[in-house]
Amino acid sequence: MTATIFDPLSHLLLLEGCGASLLPRDTQAWRRVNRGNGRVFGVKQAVDPADLHPDQWEMHPHGDELLLLIDGVIDLITSDGRNEQRQLLQKGQAVLIRQGTWHRLLLLAPSTLAFLSPVRGTRRHPLGKPWPAMAPAARKR
Repeated sequence: MTATIFDPLSHLLLLEGCGASLLPRDTQAWRRVNRGNGRVFGVKQAVDPADLHPDQWEMHPHGDELLLLIDGVIDLITSDGRNEQRQLLQKGQAVLIRQGTWHRLLLLAPSTLAFLSPVRGTRRHPLGKPWPAMAPAARKR
């Protein structure tokens, strides 16, 4: 039996099947994550608004995403391509973002955010550009 202590700020945990791979957080790790199956766990510190992709929407077509705000304040904005909904996420709160939901994050105070995200198929859409005829979030699961 073994246990591995790691720093989630400097590593990603790739969860596939019943196993997990600990990866140093770098470009190579993200390449491996994007080719994998399953989910990725990590922690991100955000001190600048640009740290949280506020200028682009993100959507995970292959699974739900879990965000846990360890510290700070963030606005979560979701969209179905026509309407937006804004929710305040405060220290200690978690949010489950359902599969196919377009979302973006706005940093309101320096924050530490844990995430558990699907690894394949993440899509991005630039803020301010017209939406496709039917946004994926509008489809039924």
